[in-house]
Amino acid sequence: MSMVDDAEAIERIVPQTRLASLIRAILPYLLAALLAGFLLWWIFLRPAQLAREGAQARADSEIQAGATKAATDALNITVDVRDKRAAIDALTRSNQDAILSAAGAGAPVDPAVYSALHDALCLRAAYQSEPDCAAMRSAGGSIGPAEADTWGPTPDDPGGR
Repeated sequence: MSMVDDAEAIERIVPQTRLASLIRAILPYLLAALLAGFLLWWIFLRPAQLAREGAQARADSEIQAGATKAATDALNITVDVRDKRAAIDALTRSNQDAILSAAGAGAPVDPAVYSALHDALCLRAAYQSEPDCAAMRSAGGSIGPAEADTWGPTPDDPGGR
């Protein structure tokens, strides 16, 4: 090789050597900055992040436990209501059987007594949906004032006997 060739080769290498020396000068500071950033994150930010995640996990667990308890309570309430309705239905059937099988159950009932009983029963929530109670619902749900008893003596007047 000639000197000119050597000079041209050096000119081509010089920019690359300058870059290499610049990288060698900056690289330790860059690595130190990266290490310092990592240590700051590891020591200060990561524990706070872990604490937030732990608190969120505990909160999620409490919310889930509350939802489970609420669902259990709702199920228990539903079962209790169903059981009470079944008990009320059984008592109603038992009462109806006792009334219909009582002595004198086949005897005629005075129409005024029957009407008063019917109107009184229609005021109860259990009978509100009965079709023959529709007149009571349309009349505002009251049976009006009691009429005077004209059939016999009052307790204050035993002279009627």
